[in-house]
Formats: sequence, C-alpha cells, structure tokens
Amino acid sequence: MIYTCKSFMVLIQQKSIVLLQKHNRLRIIYSLYDMSFGKTIATQRKKKGISQGQLAKMVGTISVTIGRYERNEIKPSIDIAVKIAEALEVSLDYLTGKTTFELDNSIIKRVVEIQNLPEEDKKHILYTLDGLLQNVRTKQAFSK
Repeated sequence: MIYTCKSFMVLIQQKSIVLLQKHNRLRIIYSLYDMSFGKTIATQRKKKGISQGQLAKMVGTISVTIGRYERNEIKPSIDIAVKIAEALEVSLDYLTGKTTFELDNSIIKRVVEIQNLPEEDKKHILYTLDGLLQNVRTKQAFSK
C-alpha cells in the first residue's frame, strides 16, 4: 500500500514501513523494516575480527558511518550494503534479514562453477554429490 500527501509518501509492505520525503527525489527518512540490520552488521563484523574502521575502509566510508549503521540510526545505500555484505562474506539477503541462515561464499562459488559447466558434467557432479549427501544422512541417522 502507498499513502501519499503533499510532501511525504508512506510505503507499507509485509514487513516494511518506509516514510519517504518527496522533495525533488524520493529519500528514505524513516524505515522500520528490519531492526536487526545493524545488529547483523555488528555481529558479523565482530565474528570476522574486523574493526569499524577496517570495515569502513573496505566499503569506502568512515567508521562513524559504520557505527550509525550498526545502531540503526541510518541505512546504507544499496551499493554500500552490497559492499558491506561482500566485505563480511555474507549474502545481502542474510544481512537484511530476508534469510536467517548464512550462506558460505566458498560453497556459492562452487555452485556457480558447477552451474556453468556443460550439462553432462553437471549431471555427473550432482549425481556424485547426491550420493555423498545420502551417505552422510545415513551415518547421522545411525549415530543417534
């Protein structure tokens, strides 16, 4: 749903309420969509042993701004959010709370590599992988 008035627009979706200012261009001035966004950044940054300053350098901003992201005072542009996700080696979906599980980038890279192989090679690799996964599931079932 979108509600508009003279100078503001409110966008309401499933888990999102965004207040936009309509002066020359739309600008987010208040957003309540994922209050854990900043906490996710802080948690992942600390998990990687990276300081706010180091993360800031990696994404092309300053440490004060990273602190404001982590406290949910401001939200980054989509470009900066992508850079933060890449620097922290998590998906943008995970960073924004769209998914609750971390995707291992090394596995994602392998999946992309497999996806780009010829169909016959892909079929053989996936068949082998299915067999290995079944073996692990069987071992787990019998170990309980």
